[in-house]
Amino acid sequence: MNDLSAYYTAVDREIFALLDYFIALQHDFERRGGHDPDGPKKIEEFNRFRALVDMRTKQRRKVAEERAEQEQLEMDSRTQVFCLTCKAERKVHIGGEQRVDPPGVMCDRVKCTVCGSEFTAQVPNTTTGKLKYAEYLLQVLTMVRADGRSLMERDHKQDDVARLIKSIKDLKKAERDVELEDQTRERNRANADQKLVETRDLLLFWKLQNSNPGSQGGMA
Repeated sequence: MNDLSAYYTAVDREIFALLDYFIALQHDFERRGGHDPDGPKKIEEFNRFRALVDMRTKQRRKVAEERAEQEQLEMDSRTQVFCLTCKAERKVHIGGEQRVDPPGVMCDRVKCTVCGSEFTAQVPNTTTGKLKYAEYLLQVLTMVRADGRSLMERDHKQDDVARLIKSIKDLKKAERDVELEDQTRERNRANADQKLVETRDLLLFWKLQNSNPGSQGGMA
């Protein structure tokens, strides 16, 4: 998709309007016989500003597309779950959410597309929920019971505990990675948007200069 209009901000559009103003002013000055030796340089500068806006808008579009792609991957995962009736992984339709206590996590209410049964998915629908659920299961398996043994020891669940520990480690890393990525993206967004605001303000200053009596066409 080449159309960037859906991703332009109010500042972007202000910059475009100011650039159109200056380019029209420059051309009008030349049509009236004026000579501006710096005219080509000014037009080049205007085009550079426009390219800057388009570059930032393409970055904004890329972030939005990547976010949409990630959300779609997460939704695909949520709609492919183990059906308790079919005893197999099935495609399901999500009909809502249900809180599962303990450990207090939200799971999807789903309907199997094969057998039509409705049930609550066994896996929470967010990374935070999955982490909380894994930590709860680990606690259940390792808690010492009245007989002095844990479920892990009594039922020989050492392999399950090892998998849970690895899962918790991986989920925590995934949460940290997402948090750091979001922080970096937000910092980059703020810096880039600030540069556009500064560009807009500079163009407004030039326009104010050109509005003064006695000024010639183009940038002052």
